[in-house]
Amino acid sequence: MSSPPRAKSRYHHGDLRRSLLDAALLMLREQGVESFSLRKLGERVGVSAPAIYHHFQHKLDLLAALAEEGLQAFEQGLGDALAQPASTLKERFEHLALAYIDFALAQPELYELMMGRTLWRHPECPYTRRARASFRRYTQAMAAALPEVEQPLRLAQITWSTLHGLVRMYNDGLAFARSDVEAIARRGVTLVLLQLADTTTTAADRPGCHRGPAPS
Repeated sequence: MSSPPRAKSRYHHGDLRRSLLDAALLMLREQGVESFSLRKLGERVGVSAPAIYHHFQHKLDLLAALAEEGLQAFEQGLGDALAQPASTLKERFEHLALAYIDFALAQPELYELMMGRTLWRHPECPYTRRARASFRRYTQAMAAALPEVEQPLRLAQITWSTLHGLVRMYNDGLAFARSDVEAIARRGVTLVLLQLADTTTTAADRPGCHRGPAPS
C-alpha cells in the first residue's frame, strides 16, 4: 500500500510553526527526547530542513519552545489549584500538590523536557530564565494564597523538590502505583504542614516574638 501524499500546501498560510510544535510533541511522547531530531521531524511533517530553520535554528530552540508551552499549561494548572475554594490550609495545599502530580503524570515526556537536563544544562537557553521567573511567580502566588505560611519560599522549595522526586520515581518506573503517588503526596502535605506549624510555634515562643500587647 502506497503512503499518502505529503500535504505541503497547507504550510503556505503561516501555520508551519504550529504544525512543527504539534508534531514534535507527538514524537516526544512516542520516542522520548533523546531520539528526537529535526531531520525526523521534517520527514514526519513533510517539509525540508530550510523550512524548519526558518522557525527554529537549532533542535534546542524547538525543544525550548515546546517546553515553554508546557510551562504555561503547568502554571495555569497550579494557578487554578490555588484559586480553588478550600476551608483549610491543608486542603489548599493538597489542591496544589495534586495539580502538580496530575500534570507530571499525564505528560511525563513533556515534564521531563521541562525539568530535565536537556534544557537546564544550557544556562544560556531563554527557557531556563523563564522557568526561574515562573517559580518566582509560583512562590508569590503561594504567599498570597497561603497567608498563614511565614516562609513561602521555603515551602515552595520543599514542595517542588518533594513532588519532583515523587513523580520522577513513578515516571521512571522505579516505584509506586498511580494511586500510591497521590496518597504519598497527601501524606507529604500533612508532614510539611506539621513541621511548619512546629517551627512557627517555636519561633513565637522565643523572647521578643510575642505579638500581643506588652505587659504593663
